Amino acid sequence: MMIYHLSNRQRRELANGKQLRIALPYPEDDPEDLLAWAESHLDCDPARILSAREEHLLCTRGGRGTGQVSEQIGRILRDCETPSRGDLVYWVSVVLCDVAEPGRPRSKYPPQWPGSYEE
Repeated sequence: MMIYHLSNRQRRELANGKQLRIALPYPEDDPEDLLAWAESHLDCDPARILSAREEHLLCTRGGRGTGQVSEQIGRILRDCETPSRGDLVYWVSVVLCDVAEPGRPRSKYPPQWPGSYEE
């Protein structure tokens, strides 16, 4: 089972009251309850995962063999961002999780990959 870990920076941002939008690669088994799936695959307190839904994000090509999701799948392009000339871009199906400390978050971030993963 794949487990995704938040980076140290992401953990600090959560502790400072930020709301993160963590994108997890959509699972092959197509679970009925995405929130329950996210709670069992994202290494953080399940109470912090406010929602989980299917989304499609535009990404650039990855290709490195490290334990970082962004290097495996590619960098997420922001809504207003234009890819560099010659970049290979493609849509990636993800489970987009809103993650925050319980209570009212102070600000939201654009979608981002978790820091790392392990099989």
